[in-house]
Amino acid sequence: MMIDRLVFGFDNKLLLGADVNSTYFIRDRGFPSASIADYVDAWNPNQSYWGVYPGEWPIRRSPTRIDNYAALFEDVLALCSDLKLVTGARYEFERLDRVNYNQNGTFSNTTSFRRNFHPFNFRVGNLRCDQGDLALWSIYDSEGPDRLCDLCRQRDPELESEQLAPI
Repeated sequence: MMIDRLVFGFDNKLLLGADVNSTYFIRDRGFPSASIADYVDAWNPNQSYWGVYPGEWPIRRSPTRIDNYAALFEDVLALCSDLKLVTGARYEFERLDRVNYNQNGTFSNTTSFRRNFHPFNFRVGNLRCDQGDLALWSIYDSEGPDRLCDLCRQRDPELESEQLAPI
């Protein structure tokens, strides 16, 4: 949802959004011992774990589900025709469910888990739009280097109604 209103006499665009995502996959693990799990050093393998096995070892199944719910906002306040103040934030709730099964197909309570994550990030900065195609910005982002975004549109009346992309 985008709200386009004056704030203290300045043009302001506020974008409110939500993001819902669910991912489900099954990972098959094939090594016979949890002590070596799914990792073998390609340059220095530990030979003591290798041996002659009578055929293929049964796989271990690991169904995994990741649910992600997020709320976000982005605000662009036009302080003058070529200078904008940009702010934004995103809060997420992520749930990771990992179910592991042993080689015989029984549920492994000791290695299965559920974890919840609550990432939050924000950004604040300014954007200087030149009369041409040049835009200079400085921004602080709590998540790290800013993703390249184009908040400064060319001054074409047909593009004024274009919505901003979520953070």
